[in-house]
Amino acid sequence: MVLWLTFTLSATKFHHYGFPVVVPLAILSGLFLDSVWREGLPRHFVVLLLGLVLYIVVAQNLVLKPKHLADLFVYNYERPYPAREVDPRRLFAILFAVAGVGMFAGWLRRSPRMMLGTFLGLAVVFAVHVSWFHWTALSPHWSQRDLFWRYYHDRKDDEPIAAYYMNWRGETFYSQNRVVQIKDARKLREFVSRPGPEYILVERGRFKGMQSVLGPRYDLRILDRTNNKFYLVRVDDAS
Repeated sequence: MVLWLTFTLSATKFHHYGFPVVVPLAILSGLFLDSVWREGLPRHFVVLLLGLVLYIVVAQNLVLKPKHLADLFVYNYERPYPAREVDPRRLFAILFAVAGVGMFAGWLRRSPRMMLGTFLGLAVVFAVHVSWFHWTALSPHWSQRDLFWRYYHDRKDDEPIAAYYMNWRGETFYSQNRVVQIKDARKLREFVSRPGPEYILVERGRFKGMQSVLGPRYDLRILDRTNNKFYLVRVDDAS
């Protein structure tokens, strides 16, 4: 009750604020499944029917909009989802459809073992896939780690790196607090005027503006565009 009241009164509300109730819900769900196992399916018909409706709603939502799964863990819901690079919809549809058929078959046979076993099997397979494969595929887009790997691989003599109009903290972490934060045109020109090449992290939507600020004197080459939100750019003197 205290946690629920605290988050209700909070000025900002995000999905992950509900994480404290996950453990109590898991315990209550385990107790309910134990009752179904011992007492049989018919006695819990109404609750199981409501659970089936909820299962269909959640399954349809995740199949049509897998981004909603990532939104459970972030605070910026407007961040673009790499739908072309990471598309789990077909796999989600197969998992939910096969499990749905298995649970329905268990109900027709009045078999708690088959019905609950199918449900738990789905939970395990879904958790393993999301944790070990789906998040791994998303990480190049939700993290700047791979961009910094490319930067460390490409630089030769400890050339500096800057973040242009950014405040995501990832650039601070992966650069070990050595990144130069730039938020105006004058500082940008001062940064690239140093001898040798420089590197800049910039959001995709700001790249053309940055290019316009620097003008034709500098050659801007996008070294890494694998992240669907950021570019890693190398700046050289065009002359």
